Amino acid sequence: SMDEMTIGTTLRDLSVPPSLGQEAYLLAKVKSKDSKRRKKHKRVHCLRNPHVCESCFKVWREDEVTGNEKRLFGPVRDGVLRHRGGCSGLVRPYSQISRNAVVGLATEKVFHRDFFPSMGNLIREDMPDISHHNCVCTGTCCRTDFFPSMGPEPSPMATFDVVISHPTLHGWEEQAHKTCAAASVAGALNCALQAYGEPATQLASVQRASSAGHVFQRVKSSGAANEGSGGGRVIEQDVIDYYCKWSREAGKINCHAALRGSCGLIPSTRKIGNPRLLRACHAVGATFLSNELDRNRKGAEVNSNNIGGAGGVLSLPKVGGARVVESDDDEEEEEDTDEREDVSPVETLRLMGNWMCRDRIEEGGRCAPDDASEIEDEQWERVKEELREGSSLLLHFRNHYALVFAAREWQCESTGAWRRQLLTATQKQRPHVWFCFRQLRADIVYSKVNQMLLIRRSLACGPLPPTSLPPSSLPSSASSAASGCDTASGGEGRCRERGGA
Repeated sequence: SMDEMTIGTTLRDLSVPPSLGQEAYLLAKVKSKDSKRRKKHKRVHCLRNPHVCESCFKVWREDEVTGNEKRLFGPVRDGVLRHRGGCSGLVRPYSQISRNAVVGLATEKVFHRDFFPSMGNLIREDMPDISHHNCVCTGTCCRTDFFPSMGPEPSPMATFDVVISHPTLHGWEEQAHKTCAAASVAGALNCALQAYGEPATQLASVQRASSAGHVFQRVKSSGAANEGSGGGRVIEQDVIDYYCKWSREAGKINCHAALRGSCGLIPSTRKIGNPRLLRACHAVGATFLSNELDRNRKGAEVNSNNIGGAGGVLSLPKVGGARVVESDDDEEEEEDTDEREDVSPVETLRLMGNWMCRDRIEEGGRCAPDDASEIEDEQWERVKEELREGSSLLLHFRNHYALVFAAREWQCESTGAWRRQLLTATQKQRPHVWFCFRQLRADIVYSKVNQMLLIRRSLACGPLPPTSLPPSSLPSSASSAASGCDTASGGEGRCRERGGA
């Protein structure tokens, strides 16, 4: 039959003979293609939007605030609430607080347990293997009735471990439109290069569409906006400018129109794939570092002239060649491979990928339907290790790009199952959901495009400063950002997270 011919052709393309479980998975996927086209799956998002005081980091749930604004908070001024009490800090919904306030929540260990919802137990009709779904807990260590969670959360009696990447919490960028492939790259580069400054322009961090007529306002890139300032960071517009430049030179008119939001459309990076995104990391990172070095050189020249010296000019560091990974998952041709950067301040690789894809996946990072538990354990430990080292982990899953901010795990006492979750975002870039790691592996098995990408600083650029994060971002129980990962107990709620280097 046609199904058997298709499955036979797919199996012959594999370099390694598949197992019985992989054959069953491929056959089920081929048979479900027709029904998959007819039915449109609706995206699922889990969101909580509690009110947070930006001074003392006290949290109020949404149901506690509704109708009690006058009793809980001070006078409303310009739509902003103030904490009624000693701190008199500003109180805003979580979706509106600043990046520094998000870092403060991590430092005060607020979102380790139940601040964010958890997401898991999602079922795909064409997946015969549903072993990745979480077992139902019959004890007191897990709770699943806390709306709007779709997965287990650690109860106050649970003991769990958490690893938090403070560089990622400092570096992530707000996503203005449907441009996750640009905002996520900007955040990953800020984390890898430790670019934690603030743009000089007020419109650089986030650009909003006006409600009437969808009028979009373009802003200057960080190279021009941050010139002469005390510090800068890679912003979303920097990456979009690179995508626009590439699409013009490559003659991709439709991609260029989507990026610019032509004809009143919302700007979108839907035509950007994993290979072009990785090349953007190298190109934008090299441009940003070059601008920073030029500014430092100018500052050194001014200082040397003021003190009467003849030298003092900083030199450009020697960086190694960019490690660009080839791929065949997007529509890009081999003719644009000569565009690769000769030097790059970052290294990129695919940490996890599909077992059938022909991309260059890191050793031990391929996900197959019948993987043993030892493979999952090794991949989980690798993810935690990269977060400890301060690397950027960028997820491509469910047609969205987002960073990984933290990882937590605990063992269910009643079933013995390990609950493993990653703090990420299923929409925009602000962290807002704990996503099941086993569900993420199932998504990677389901599609060759879904991958976990790693972006880190190149060793040729030299070591990073030992403590370049602001003091407020460091864990209170550790003396530096290189603190270890400890266990958080349910009764006392103590946790010492890993800040990243």
